Amino acid sequence: MFDFFTKSRFFGRPIELYEFTYGNSASDRHLFTDAEFPVVKGADTFLPVPISRSTSSNSGTLDKSTLEVRMARNNVVAEMFRVYPPNHAVTLTVFQGEAEDPAAEWKALWTGRVISVGWEGSESKLACEPISTAMRRVGLRRNYQYMCPHMLYGPKCGKTKTNVGVTVLDVTSRTVTVSGSLGDISHYVGGVFEWTDTNGVHQSRTIVSANPTVDSGILLKVNGLLVGVGAAGSVSKGCQHTLSFCGTVHGNTYAFGGHPWIPLKNPVSNVSPY
Repeated sequence: MFDFFTKSRFFGRPIELYEFTYGNSASDRHLFTDAEFPVVKGADTFLPVPISRSTSSNSGTLDKSTLEVRMARNNVVAEMFRVYPPNHAVTLTVFQGEAEDPAAEWKALWTGRVISVGWEGSESKLACEPISTAMRRVGLRRNYQYMCPHMLYGPKCGKTKTNVGVTVLDVTSRTVTVSGSLGDISHYVGGVFEWTDTNGVHQSRTIVSANPTVDSGILLKVNGLLVGVGAAGSVSKGCQHTLSFCGTVHGNTYAFGGHPWIPLKNPVSNVSPY
């Protein structure tokens, strides 16, 4: 039936569905359609909003083409990029179908992620890159170096992240003051401050610096903070990626991936004085 409506000159009424996904929970999905009425696809309902996309490339395909999506400037997806880029990747899948198709067949037309948002008048412009670009990226290479190259709490590091609960005492544009039993706060530089915002979405920011304050709180410098006073959060320790820090703070020397005993002198270039 999909082919019948697609090829028909009179019965075809193509409509598109836009599925934005941010995070893992059901509340982190935003479903829109360019139709004038709500569209049901399985257990999901796509809401009608002013939305459009750029046309396909000259080859007639969209699988490897960048995509520009236009919608209202106050759309919930565009708002996620207004102050600070979101923590998680915002993915987009575009489905195409026919309004009159009784079988309700929906074909995935394009899939990728939103990389940036711009505003133009009453519209927001979403620049999206296809998933094929991620497959062409060069993976990280391991170097012969002093410092440990492993991602903290990653699979190669193997250390289990311990979150310490804190309470927000004060907030500025780039800092947050928290109270909690943290011990040596210098160990938290490079760690993560996490909380759940008013929309129920998990947020996290890297701790740039940490200093004690006069009111028994701890001042953390972060970027793009959107959290209210009195909110509950948590912090986790960072890492300097040195052998001493790995052993004394994390007790994870056996998984250290650096080479701390690289000789400082090149034995090949040494010249005998005799």
